[in-house]
Amino acid sequence: MITEMQGRVVWMCRARGFKEHGEYEVVKGFEAQKLGHTTTAILDPSADTETGFLSCFAEPLEAAEFLTYKRTRR
Repeated sequence: MITEMQGRVVWMCRARGFKEHGEYEVVKGFEAQKLGHTTTAILDPSADTETGFLSCFAEPLEAAEFLTYKRTRR
């Protein structure tokens, strides 16, 4: 998303911790996290648009496929 007030593109992503659920989470009442085990950001310094400069993925395979695609466009 582009924050118009600051004039820059902002992405937000959250990766979960190492484990899904443990004693600390049970004691504190937190829910188990099963998604977000990894996040990948791909920076394209030669992007045509402001929003094309950064792409984020929750799945490493999708990120790898996107990176392969971007490399073939050169």
